[in-house]
Amino acid sequence: MNIPRMDGTAAVDYIQEELVATSADGFIEVYISSMDDPSTFHVQMIGTHSVTLDKLVADMTNYYSHPPNQKAHALALAAVGDLVAARFHQDDSWYRARVHAVVESDYSDSETLYRVHYVDFGETGTFKLSELCSLREEYNYLPLQAMECSLAGVRPRDGEWTEAACDRFDDLTHAAQWRVMMAKVVSKTPREDGFPGFKYSVELVDTNNREDVNVAAAMISEGFAVQAI
Repeated sequence: MNIPRMDGTAAVDYIQEELVATSADGFIEVYISSMDDPSTFHVQMIGTHSVTLDKLVADMTNYYSHPPNQKAHALALAAVGDLVAARFHQDDSWYRARVHAVVESDYSDSETLYRVHYVDFGETGTFKLSELCSLREEYNYLPLQAMECSLAGVRPRDGEWTEAACDRFDDLTHAAQWRVMMAKVVSKTPREDGFPGFKYSVELVDTNNREDVNVAAAMISEGFAVQAI
């Protein structure tokens, strides 16, 4: 799909992965790749694309880690919707990212910053234009792997998720720990940010232990959430 740019041209074409059941019971094996709170987190489906993504990240990191290649792919401009290559500072690897916003720096009125979303994992980061690179076409063959979700059947006790509730949800879902969770889509709605794809309301179950743990039920029973009406 072509995403309009601010200058009227089209950004890079891309396809968003969709969360589709792979078994008769409707459950899907996923990783929780990133988490803001129980109402906003990202999952990756487990399958052949998992191995492909690992190779993609390795190839991008190997390529963009060389300064001459960074120079060859320096950006003269970037607009909301553009797919770019961005380093993730926590592991120094390079990933696919999409520009979500153009903002002014808190430290300099003349400096523009670019807020990006790592489209295969769900994390975000803010960069100078000089820190981003154009995305080579050969790195755009894999559908964007991170899918935005919310936990079905729950809402915050007092209107907003507390830090304790988020921490418990993080523990229950093994967020960013690459442990298999089972997800079942309850409903889906178009993304609120206008980009292609959906936000999925999902049931989550941890089947790694002797007894299965329904994440929503655990959040409610432990007092971190209430049942959504």
